[in-house]
Amino acid sequence: MNSFQKISSLVVIWSVGNYAREYFPMLNEKYAPVAFGDNDAKKHATDLFGIPILSFEEIEARHPGCLYYIAADEINYLNVLNSLIEKGVTRSRIIIEEYKEYKSCLFLENYMCYENYSVDTEWSLQFCCANSDGSNKSPLVRGRDYEEAVYNFFAMRDRIIDELNSSSNFMPSPCLNCCMVNMGSWRTDREIRRFVLSYPGTCNFRCVYCCINDMINCNSNKINDINRLTEESLRFLKFLRDKHYINKHTHITINSGEILIHTMRDKILEALEDNPCFINSNISQYNEKLAKILSIKGNALKTSLDAGTPETFAKIKSVDLFDKVCQNLCRYASQTHVILQYIFLPGINDNERDIDGFIAILQKNEIKNVQIKSDMNNTLKLNKNTINMIIRLTHNAQKIGINISYVLSPFQKQQIENKLKALAKP
Repeated sequence: MNSFQKISSLVVIWSVGNYAREYFPMLNEKYAPVAFGDNDAKKHATDLFGIPILSFEEIEARHPGCLYYIAADEINYLNVLNSLIEKGVTRSRIIIEEYKEYKSCLFLENYMCYENYSVDTEWSLQFCCANSDGSNKSPLVRGRDYEEAVYNFFAMRDRIIDELNSSSNFMPSPCLNCCMVNMGSWRTDREIRRFVLSYPGTCNFRCVYCCINDMINCNSNKINDINRLTEESLRFLKFLRDKHYINKHTHITINSGEILIHTMRDKILEALEDNPCFINSNISQYNEKLAKILSIKGNALKTSLDAGTPETFAKIKSVDLFDKVCQNLCRYASQTHVILQYIFLPGINDNERDIDGFIAILQKNEIKNVQIKSDMNNTLKLNKNTINMIIRLTHNAQKIGINISYVLSPFQKQQIENKLKALAKP
């Protein structure tokens, strides 16, 4: 069976979360699923992309003998697999992809990040934006041309993973102390599942945590340079497609300033039409073309609100546009899948008033997915109050059926999970 040939058996996608939403176009093409399944009773009797979400018992009653595809990332895959086996599903009924257990991270395994910000420096490839402990930048990979740079990227990735799993300290990995490194069951194909495209742009916000503000400010009055570097970025994207380093199922994330005020906005949006995409936008504007692209199944809008009150929003974003952003959020959420981020900033937005205001916004707009993050430069500096507010947001959001994901250290996630379990006890 080739990688995208449909199979004739009935297939259920088990676990409804970000993975299932992100990779639905690929899963739908390959398996034509008849249902989604999940342990969360709040999701039952609803649907995702028009396909019903059912309990395990209902799946077994409606589709006896069906196959299960586990929609989980590498860190959670084994836990989900074992939970199905505990329910009595035999391994012969589970579609098991090839995995191998070792130390790595989601970025090393799945991401390629292209950065091209300045006319004074070479363009470069990275595995992520920065090590999440804030200690240093991710290793840069360069080359004399596109082909050499991509070759060097894959060679560097293999070397770093080998170093992470070596008992010798002779050549310590630059990613050794990153809190995103985990022991996990990683897919052996190591395909690029997410391509992050970063190029110069302008932005009408000045978020306190934005690491590229200086670059944006520096280039904002150099329209010709901005356009030239953006053109080169789009040429590199075409090269990756033509050489099959990425395929039609690779998610493309646009991560450069505010796309809706870029002088090449329409050309950038056109370049995204052939792939599922995640578009980051501050949604200070509403754009029909963007809304049309995002309405395609599998595409998503990611925006970071980071507040539940106008005062805190203005303090973080340096603009007084809270009401306008909330209005546009309502319009986009009615047409597309929205992932709403809350980046916790100790002493700024870790208070009950902002958390409760944020929850009210989620309910009003029927948003089902929230990503909780910390400032990438302060991941290890969350205090006790901040952790408690993360727990408050998580607990209250989950009570109304919202899916929560974290970009936090394993230790912080464990802290949160332990306290949530304690809250759940009668």
